Amino acid sequence: MTNITQVSLALQNVFGRQADQLARKTKFVQRQVKVTGSKFAQTLVFGFLDNPKMSYREMKQAAGLSNLHITGQGLEQRFNRASAEFMKAVLENAVEQMVCSSSDVDIDLLNRFSKIHIQDGSVIGLPDECVAVWQGVQPEGEKGCSALKLHVSLEYKSGQLSGPALANGREHDKKSPWFCQTLQKGELRIDDLGFFDLDQLEADAKAGGFWITRHKHEVILQQNGQDLDLLSFLKEHTVSQMDVPVHLGKNHHLPCRLIAFKADQRTAEKRIRKLREYARKKGVTLSEERLQLAHWTLFLTNAPQNLLSSLEVFALYRLRWQIELLFRLWKSFSFVDESNCENPWRVLTEVYAKLSAVLVQHWVLLVSVWHIPNISIVQACSTIRKFAVFLHINIADTSALSASISTIVKALDAVPRLLNRKSNPSNFQVLSFPDLALR
Repeated sequence: MTNITQVSLALQNVFGRQADQLARKTKFVQRQVKVTGSKFAQTLVFGFLDNPKMSYREMKQAAGLSNLHITGQGLEQRFNRASAEFMKAVLENAVEQMVCSSSDVDIDLLNRFSKIHIQDGSVIGLPDECVAVWQGVQPEGEKGCSALKLHVSLEYKSGQLSGPALANGREHDKKSPWFCQTLQKGELRIDDLGFFDLDQLEADAKAGGFWITRHKHEVILQQNGQDLDLLSFLKEHTVSQMDVPVHLGKNHHLPCRLIAFKADQRTAEKRIRKLREYARKKGVTLSEERLQLAHWTLFLTNAPQNLLSSLEVFALYRLRWQIELLFRLWKSFSFVDESNCENPWRVLTEVYAKLSAVLVQHWVLLVSVWHIPNISIVQACSTIRKFAVFLHINIADTSALSASISTIVKALDAVPRLLNRKSNPSNFQVLSFPDLALR
């Protein structure tokens, strides 16, 4: 009940009194008017949580639940620069809320680490008129010149979400505010190659933290004080799996393990197609070595063998896709990257409101089913969205709001559990039985 109360208070603070204060601070509200910051924020956040493609007519109905009686045209007129700045401030306030899960995911492999951090970024394309606010990859004046980058970090065991931190769409993943945070002793970080940085890996190792990363093609590996010709080394061995000690980086000499799994032909061909497409877009030439290495799945980790076997390393690396699942949930089901409006300020306001809505959705996940490893997160989020109206109409009453969240938690108990699959096993299966990672 403590965590349900925590979520209730966070909802009331972010979308109540604090929203009213931010509305005046951002000049969205400058005098005594019926469209207050809290009513406007609640209308958009809970309205979009319930219906991500809400029209102005439906928005008017949502406003009525906030005791805001206004026409659709009146709402339309409120979407401007000030509304965007206001909802951005509300989102940033929501991000600062440290909502905790009811309990951690309880699987032996995960319990070997105090925390497991996964981070990634995702881009939302914006109308070109938004380029003065958020710059994209393309030069100004060309289509696609405005985009928003979402930096997110997920502590998988507890589900604690940090972010989204907003940045220009062109910003590199390494600019994430969580990239340079050194691990604490006993913590694990799982990153893709966009975050590969030898200085950071060294700092994490010195602090007693562990990491798992893919092998970066340009980075030198050494064995017995000599540079390792990786492709020749792999070809010398006829086995399909290897786990050998190496040193990482010509100057850093980080002691770690090189873990190699021979990929099946289908996987290798898929990787080669992606490499060639990347080379075509970038106008670069692929070496034969690069193409041959696509036939291997290569990991680097500083976790010792008595802590993680090679198969367990493979199984844990699959966790990195859980943050991709979050982005998929946000984009494919909450449509945070879509809008039916051509007004750029409405689009920006809508993006911030929808991102606030998916945070609310995640908070409810944390106090209900996150700790259940075989839960269908997609189905759970669908259930939460169906109860958005209950959160909306009860937000002013702490007891009623807590009761609404408790009702949602009970409904989530009935969400279908994932079934065991013989082919393409699910994440919880692989974590429990790491040998399934090779299927």
